[in-house]
Amino acid sequence: MTLDPLLAFQRQVLDGLLDEDALCVVARGLGLNRILAELARVCATPRALVFLLNASDQDEDDLQHYFMQMRSGETTDEASTVHIIKNETNATLRARVYRQGGLISVTSRILIVDLLNDVVPSELITGVIVHNASRVTAESIEAFVLRVIRQQNKQAFVKALSDAPETFTQGFAPMDKTLKVLGLRHVQLWPRFHVAVQNDLSRVETPVVELRQPQTRAMIDLQQAVLDCLSAMISELCSTTKLLDAETFNVESSLFRYFDSMVKRRLNPYWHRLSGRARGMVSDMTLLRRVAELITTYDSVSLLEYLDTLLLSAKSAPGALPGPAASWMGTDSANILYSVARARTFVRANEPLPESTQATLRTLGLPDNIVPVLEVPPKLEVLANILDEIGVLNHAAVAKGADSGPALIMASSARECRMIRSYLSSLHDYVELDIPQQYINDKHSGRHPKMMVNLLRGFFKWKAQATGIRGNSSQSQRPGSTATGSQNQQRQGAITGSQNQMRHAPSAKRRRVRGASVAAGVRGPRAQADVLEQESSDLANTIAANDSTDADSADDADEYLDSDDWTPNGFDEHFGLLPNAETIIVHSYASERN
Repeated sequence: MTLDPLLAFQRQVLDGLLDEDALCVVARGLGLNRILAELARVCATPRALVFLLNASDQDEDDLQHYFMQMRSGETTDEASTVHIIKNETNATLRARVYRQGGLISVTSRILIVDLLNDVVPSELITGVIVHNASRVTAESIEAFVLRVIRQQNKQAFVKALSDAPETFTQGFAPMDKTLKVLGLRHVQLWPRFHVAVQNDLSRVETPVVELRQPQTRAMIDLQQAVLDCLSAMISELCSTTKLLDAETFNVESSLFRYFDSMVKRRLNPYWHRLSGRARGMVSDMTLLRRVAELITTYDSVSLLEYLDTLLLSAKSAPGALPGPAASWMGTDSANILYSVARARTFVRANEPLPESTQATLRTLGLPDNIVPVLEVPPKLEVLANILDEIGVLNHAAVAKGADSGPALIMASSARECRMIRSYLSSLHDYVELDIPQQYINDKHSGRHPKMMVNLLRGFFKWKAQATGIRGNSSQSQRPGSTATGSQNQQRQGAITGSQNQMRHAPSAKRRRVRGASVAAGVRGPRAQADVLEQESSDLANTIAANDSTDADSADDADEYLDSDDWTPNGFDEHFGLLPNAETIIVHSYASERN
């Protein structure tokens, strides 16, 4: 399989890089890795020694894949490839690879050590290709490598590439700083609205239908709770540190992707002067932004498990000193966040459920005193409707004698692909529960997808395991039975108590905190964590009692496999290839190769 030729604008980008040393900034999605592969192919010759810096593992895999496709049908040339040097490569082998020449992808830390130790023949260096140039700063090792190479070999070229143009709009003169660090004078900009790009992309017009699915009320409440926590922390951080501008750093700016890097870049020169609370709030803002992203990415059960993990991690082990709890976990907004996340997954029954419902729940491996809610992500329901429409169109095309291809579903990550596959594989497989009338409404219908039920069972098993782990840690930290052990612990407790008294001021002399502060009204995560631990303890017995369910299911599966329906003649019916009209392919677009 050979590669398709470059588009006209991609050829222009490559020609511009070959003509002069410059920083090439390409819009995201215009095939930067493909351009890098062609540039690497030109440099991958034994007559030159070119280093590739700042390339990730995925970039190196894509580059090797491109080289393999370029050499298909041709005589394999060992020099026409990329040599990858990692920390497993010893100094002797690295020196031999440097002497052989070609294109070498090496980490900056290894290269700077070899340059300072004269392992790299600096007089043989032809040039350097800097990938992901937007990540290079004045304090980075890549900048140090470029300065050393410039001092030892003034004839070496430097060509930088980046597909993140938004990073060059943050701060004061970011483009000038990047050019100064790279030692370059020219910039090549290729936005999506460039005339050459528009001419190539408009040749084939594909009809695009954009569907917007509104979020559920619970998802809106979750996002609002996260935004309230972020707003309180940003306000307190701006008022206490006096280093952040409230007009620039606000809730609206926190929705952008590079908000965390903006805050850290602003506070980095004064990081050693910040208090522990301020540093913790910076990391908490990153965590809350992650939670806001997972509200639309994860399903309801996975989101609740993630939040409970944060809650358990904030609780100190039994017998240990209380650690620094997250400042947002004790606020009213955090209580709303946890209560809504739990309410969209399951609710506890106020009164005993019918015997048939309890038996069904125990059979499914769930506690018999809960009512599953299991809110399905709206995007999955929209996807199911779209696939139904595609199926109707494909069957109509087949009936007319036309040929129809498979349906391709692209997702942003491998986790979302697994969720989509699991949902589609059990799309028409539901679990019916006899729920009392007082629980029946728009959210509690008593009919749930099998995928969500399996996720809920896994969630309760995880909670039971978490209880066992904390129980073992508490037993290991109990006082010893000997008198010496108890005396040592009493002596250590007295020392710790005196240190805490010296460290903290008396409660009567502590300064008051304003109501706008996050610390105002913070009750700490202890009460919520205790409730979670008690629930896990209660559910552990239920899960242990229902462990035999999996064995029964396995026996049923074996019995089903041994039935008379599975014959060699019926193999194609159950395991044969599906027609293209009935095939669905789910893949992630994690890289440009996909």
